[in-house]
Amino acid sequence: MINTTTAIPAVLLDDATVGSEHDVPEDGFIRLKTNTHDVSYTGEHIPDIAHFAADLNIAVNAGWAQRHEARYSKVHVLLLKWVDDDLGVDSELKDLGQVFSGLFRYDVDVFEIPNEKPDKALSRRVIDFLENDSDQALFIVYYGGHAKPSQTNGAPIWYANRKAITPSLPSAGIQSKFEEADADVLLLYDCCNSAVTAASSSAQLHRGSTEAIAACGYEAIAPEVGPHSFSNALSEVLALASKGQPFSIAELHTRVLTRLKCWTPSFIKDEKGKRREDKAGKLVFEKQQRCTPIYTIICEAQPRRSIILAPLKKLATEPETSSSTSSQSTASPLSHPVDPLTLSESSDVSDHARKRKRSIDDAIECPQVLITVRMDTCRPGDMETWKKCIRNFPPEARGVKIEGMYGSFSTLLLLRLPLAVWDLLPDNRAYSFVGFVTTANLITEKMNTSDDQILTR
Repeated sequence: MINTTTAIPAVLLDDATVGSEHDVPEDGFIRLKTNTHDVSYTGEHIPDIAHFAADLNIAVNAGWAQRHEARYSKVHVLLLKWVDDDLGVDSELKDLGQVFSGLFRYDVDVFEIPNEKPDKALSRRVIDFLENDSDQALFIVYYGGHAKPSQTNGAPIWYANRKAITPSLPSAGIQSKFEEADADVLLLYDCCNSAVTAASSSAQLHRGSTEAIAACGYEAIAPEVGPHSFSNALSEVLALASKGQPFSIAELHTRVLTRLKCWTPSFIKDEKGKRREDKAGKLVFEKQQRCTPIYTIICEAQPRRSIILAPLKKLATEPETSSSTSSQSTASPLSHPVDPLTLSESSDVSDHARKRKRSIDDAIECPQVLITVRMDTCRPGDMETWKKCIRNFPPEARGVKIEGMYGSFSTLLLLRLPLAVWDLLPDNRAYSFVGFVTTANLITEKMNTSDDQILTR
């Protein structure tokens, strides 16, 4: 059941001046200082590979250890938008609400932020919402609308519309209220400048886990309502996932990112429908309209764990669905790793042949992450520790591969791992993000293919 709290429009009392659209480059990206020659973290190391294996184990346990336990007796969803919204978020907000209420059987409430004293009104609504607080509950908070950076580089400022004078409120106060809850909390932000800030000092009182997925982080401008939006992808992914196995928020992030980034842009057409060409006669593609969603752990429980989403059980009064519908299952995007870790030095012919047959054109089903790990040393016995750690992982988390190891002033390890595992990896300055990847190492694969051709001549 979706309950809508209708706010009465009033005179604009809490006014704020919104920055010019020219503050952001045409392509919507923030121009950060280049880090081409940044060596500030080269002195950060972990003792050995066993240390990284332990951190990797923490990440895997956080996302997979409790996924089949029914943790929540109640899930409360609060969907937020402005009463004077000019983006047209109402359609996507209603769609998301229907997914949560109809497919997941969560309690959903919609609140329209009023023009008059918006901060006070929203704070009062959040306090009422928190009356449902319990260590057996889950809170999900969604905001769809405008946002701009705060002058203190803190949480963004939410505002109603593009008018020069528009109602606004600081989002930091909303986040801090949830940090004090006993319940687990999931924050979903579909707005510009939406990357969440670090937890406040009150987070020390938080007993549960607070996680967030924001529409954009590195990019400043989030796509508006439509097929490229974060909310549209979120609703589609959640709807599909509701028919499958329980899944972590880190996995939800993986699926949303996959849906948004793994797409092919269309050609630009003029008003007559003719495809445009550049001066060289090449067809012109539309500009990148999709942003990279950002996952953040704001407050973490001990031991670390990720929130697990699944539909709540039906009440006795609810009609049963047909067996054909209930038997449908949606596989996790990480259920079948394309390239699991292979470190064995044995000369097993079948394994060797299997690796040889793999095509360099085979794409990874979901984007993975390439990272570097800096270690003080790597002893011969460390590889056995590593292999033992990987063997104990659940199948969904075994897609971890060592792509390279280099001697340096220490030891430099290059690894590829599933996005959902990387999301939950404990922070360490010895671990550095390199980039998202959608294939295995193409150079290695090409060399293996060339060797095959030579051997078969």
